[in-house]
Amino acid sequence: MNSRNFAMVLAIIVGSGLLYYTNEDEYSDDVEIPTAISSFSGLAVDQVTRVEMMLGDSSVVLEREGEDWKVPSAWNYPADQAEIERLLLDIQSITGAHQRASKAQSHGTFEVGDRGGLKVALTDSAGKSLADLVIGKADGYQRSFIRIGGTDEVYSVAPNLRNRAGFAGGSLEAGRWTHKMLFQLPSDAVVTRMHIQTPEANAQLNWKSSPEPIPEDPAQVTVVAGSDDPLWMVRFSSEVESVPADDSTVKGIITALKNVQAAEPADPADASALGLEPVQSFIEIELADGSIHTIQFGSEQDLSVGGKGVAARVIGNHRTVLVRDWVKDSLLKVGEVLRAVVEAEAPPAEAEPADTVNPPTDEAVPAVPAEGEAAEGNPQPDSDG
Repeated sequence: MNSRNFAMVLAIIVGSGLLYYTNEDEYSDDVEIPTAISSFSGLAVDQVTRVEMMLGDSSVVLEREGEDWKVPSAWNYPADQAEIERLLLDIQSITGAHQRASKAQSHGTFEVGDRGGLKVALTDSAGKSLADLVIGKADGYQRSFIRIGGTDEVYSVAPNLRNRAGFAGGSLEAGRWTHKMLFQLPSDAVVTRMHIQTPEANAQLNWKSSPEPIPEDPAQVTVVAGSDDPLWMVRFSSEVESVPADDSTVKGIITALKNVQAAEPADPADASALGLEPVQSFIEIELADGSIHTIQFGSEQDLSVGGKGVAARVIGNHRTVLVRDWVKDSLLKVGEVLRAVVEAEAPPAEAEPADTVNPPTDEAVPAVPAEGEAAEGNPQPDSDG
């Protein structure tokens, strides 16, 4: 072996040794799992009142007030409680820990360092720490790397704690943790009136009164289910009389009201810039119980995730959000799309006029002579004629 090859082999051996030293691959069979990890199973989820998350220069704080979670860094809007509960339950269910490294030099490899790691701290109402960990990159699909705050050891654990919408794209944004439902029509609600207005037109929709009582079973409510007899009437601003409304269009609006989703939160102080003052577009609905709900829409805005949205808010709710364009379009139906198509009755068939110039004549059919009689003009062969 010449000196050049010897030097290359020596460099490989030294490099492998350094890599092993900085990225030790130790397993839990040989290393005792720290109490901080094993204690996650005893996490009292209902005692957590504050969740603080940090990733690089970004931070999100979630706070619980009574039974409700809020996002203080997003204008104190309601938080997505289901997503928060899932995060807490996933931390509580951490299991199958295997140590992967014990040196701080390895933190960058597993993305559990001060810059690349996602720090999560849980505290109770008294400010006592309930959990403090750094979530790193995923270890396959169902596992992730973590380390306990203030320690250097890195562990692979189940489940994959990064696999959630709030951590999508490897970034941390407060808006992802806000509650997305802007308005939801109750499943048993009966809509009796709607007023839809846009800058171009407005329409009043009214449910035609019926002597029949409203059924207790929502599935039997004809205002939603439809009927052969048009129960909805519409009056346009340019017309005096109400006309039958299109049943499919009305039912489509009511269905859309059951799931009005926000794309992201917006600053409520920017109402004028968002086109919400003065309001030019809205849908107002009245229910059988007498309650009135109004969703207002503003101007078109750019969404942070790309694409276009529209500012929106519900009267009586302090939230202002951006919704996708199709959300507004599914509710603000005006114009001929609301008018029921009435098929014109076919005119009665007209009898063909008689021909007065050449009136039809019945040709005379010669009579057939009876036996023993001769036809007129045709004498018997033995007659004198």
